[in-house]
Amino acid sequence: MTTEPLRAILLAAVSAKDQAEDDKFSLDAQVSDGMAAAAKNGWTVTDVIRIEGHSRNYRTLAQLAEAARSHDEPGFDRLIAHFDAHDFDILICRDAN
Repeated sequence: MTTEPLRAILLAAVSAKDQAEDDKFSLDAQVSDGMAAAAKNGWTVTDVIRIEGHSRNYRTLAQLAEAARSHDEPGFDRLIAHFDAHDFDILICRDAN
């Protein structure tokens, strides 16, 4: 019996004002670390969502997506679409703290 590898979405985002500085933990590094974690665990990355800028504290992902939309940031809407489609098994993201 063969089993399919788990499907992963990789989310790289700037989530704090100090992270948006030049010395922030870069989105490229978050993507690189996430891809390494996927490879190590045998997961297939089906989408990489990069969210530029500074996100804020919201109670729901829908509220965050609505606010981000007003700043032309579609990343959270893409993430919600993946949740709605049930097309992934694992969400890879990094806590920069």
